[in-house]
Amino acid sequence: MKRFFLIIFFGFLVWIVYFGASFFAEPLAGTNPGLFSALRFLFMLIPATFFLVIYFKKVLSGFAGEGLLIGLIWLGLSLLLDWFFNSGHGYFSNYFLSQGLIFFSIPIISSGFDLIVKRKIW
Repeated sequence: MKRFFLIIFFGFLVWIVYFGASFFAEPLAGTNPGLFSALRFLFMLIPATFFLVIYFKKVLSGFAGEGLLIGLIWLGLSLLLDWFFNSGHGYFSNYFLSQGLIFFSIPIISSGFDLIVKRKIW
């Protein structure tokens, strides 16, 4: 149960950091949309990596594919929260194509962490 709580809590923190940083960088969306998109990706990537490191240091044992499971949970949580708080895009498909694709890098990153930890490459 503690493991599941950590996964949800860290996933929520990843989204909060992403949302907060993106909110303050929003003025760039009108003046430099390319830079804004790149920054949004970094705003998601940096906290996701940070909290994955903390998670895998706290939870030393696990099961095969735990990184993928974490990534899929964080993906779902991020998409749901971000769409809910950015519902001005209307339909989910509009939101997904404009912003939601960024979050699909989370399961890729978390799966890579899982492989590194399980094979003790790190």
